Amino acid sequence: MSESIPVRFNSEEIIGLAIQMETAGGLFYERIAQLMTDVSLKRLMHHLGEMEQLHKNSYMTLRASFIASLRRLDSAPPEPAILEYLQTWIEGKVFKKDSLLNFFKTRQTMENVLWQAIEMEKDSIAFYSGLRELVHDADEKRLVNQIIQEELAHVVELGKLMRSESLDQVIIPGES
Repeated sequence: MSESIPVRFNSEEIIGLAIQMETAGGLFYERIAQLMTDVSLKRLMHHLGEMEQLHKNSYMTLRASFIASLRRLDSAPPEPAILEYLQTWIEGKVFKKDSLLNFFKTRQTMENVLWQAIEMEKDSIAFYSGLRELVHDADEKRLVNQIIQEELAHVVELGKLMRSESLDQVIIPGES
């Protein structure tokens, strides 16, 4: 006999975290864009920030529908590992909000900025992959898949940038 793991989070927290992640990503890219002098890099960071805003808007538009879909967990419980995984996110053990604030307080090179951006994108992909397992509605699942594909494309763009740029260029001077 297998015991089920009780759901310790609610659907609003899951969608709220998705919205929070997209907001943080958008703010990160916009802040980096403000600090850059290279026009093409500035344009890319603005573009990535706009994409994060579109993802946030998608989750906000479908918030009620997602919440209703996630509330159906009682009738079709997902794998316990998925629940534990998302619980870890909600408890803040994986996604650390304060680490982004501290990032802008210290000297950062182009390499550090790109690695931070890649890590944020990978975290989003991992979280949304778990979220996708909880969503039963075909349209909602398609939206989550689309956002995952866009986040993957961001990683590819950032990776190309890492191979083409001078990575020791200081982007953020840090606090004096």
